[in-house]
Amino acid sequence: MNRFRFRLESVLRLRGAEETSRKRDLGIALRNVQEAERRRQAITGEIAERDRIAEELGTGRVTLVELHAAHRYSRLLAKSEQAHAQQVRDAEKAAEARRLELVEATRRKRTIELMRERALIEHRDAERREEQTELDDLTAVKYRPGKPNAD
Repeated sequence: MNRFRFRLESVLRLRGAEETSRKRDLGIALRNVQEAERRRQAITGEIAERDRIAEELGTGRVTLVELHAAHRYSRLLAKSEQAHAQQVRDAEKAAEARRLELVEATRRKRTIELMRERALIEHRDAERREEQTELDDLTAVKYRPGKPNAD
């Protein structure tokens, strides 16, 4: 009986390493999305806090300089929120691209795995046929006409 050897085993290992690398890349991309979202939420929280402070200031005496400074800071926060929202969208696009790369790497690996499974099935079938042929030959020799049976 021959030992099973898959001729594309090295390709399968390479595809497995590629898939692992793509998983790692996707994990990094997803962490980037989370971090960008966290920063955007921090800015949104700061805007909400700034609005609350502005309401409190509006109930008392406010100078024109304070009002102007608060308005400039609010505009700065709004621009910062837009920039962070764009960073979130960019990070999500990058994560989606990494996800598609992972799907492709997994598909390529699975293709080789299926080829290996088919080759293994063929190998086992060939072994069974070989064993059956040997058994048939032994049986034919043992019960050959003209030869006395040992029974």
